[in-house]
Amino acid sequence: MTTFDPIIRLDNVSKCYLNGVLALQSVSLTINPGEFVFLVGPSGSGKSTLLRLLLRDERVTTGRIFVAGHNLLRIQPGAIPQFRRRIGVVFQDYKLLPRLTAFENVAFALRVHGFHDARAIRERTIAVLELVGLRAQADRYPATLSGGEQQRVSVARALVTGPDMLLADEPTGNLDPDNALAIAELLDQINTFGTTVVVATHNRDLVDKFRRRVLQLDQGKLVRDEESGGYTLALAATGDSLGESTLPLDGRRPLTLPEGSR
Repeated sequence: MTTFDPIIRLDNVSKCYLNGVLALQSVSLTINPGEFVFLVGPSGSGKSTLLRLLLRDERVTTGRIFVAGHNLLRIQPGAIPQFRRRIGVVFQDYKLLPRLTAFENVAFALRVHGFHDARAIRERTIAVLELVGLRAQADRYPATLSGGEQQRVSVARALVTGPDMLLADEPTGNLDPDNALAIAELLDQINTFGTTVVVATHNRDLVDKFRRRVLQLDQGKLVRDEESGGYTLALAATGDSLGESTLPLDGRRPLTLPEGSR
């Protein structure tokens, strides 16, 4: 994949499950490196299915899908773990390991991805915890953290390996409005480093506030692809926004983490 190639490309992709449910129907789209994209639509519209296809958690039924230079129809099973190292994932329910501290949860991701040098692991882990505002909470366990803090740990864990792309599946679904906004602003900040960010969400207020590219699914079909869009087409047409992001958007700053040895 070159700098100018899409980081995600779907060509006429459909996904039909064994029970006959057609989750995606003839979806074609491209997402370029460094984009921030909201994926919206009602429950059951195909958002989570699309994210699973991008991770190669599932295979397409028909069509072609390319992610980070890989043809996911032809990728060998042994190459999938290496492919996934280029993708960070943020879940609605955090999926933190309860017996590990915030630091250990993030560091564990590095070890899984082949890092062995203790100093490098510590430096990278501290760097991302500082980025998400949790340096002081590094030694706390998930049960002692608020929902917003747990989601910040989840974001740090997704980011620590230096992925090309971040996929977030309803990352604010369990959070109150203030914490939801804080997580969205953090994802927005990460995007300014050049990381591609795709967020599946039902959060109307955040989509309307940030005015990024919006892909809308309905009954498995891509029904809207709009630059600087709102949650619905009507809102986008009226310009009824909740304001602009307070984060700097004037150019992309490279995200630098300590390299160290693996």
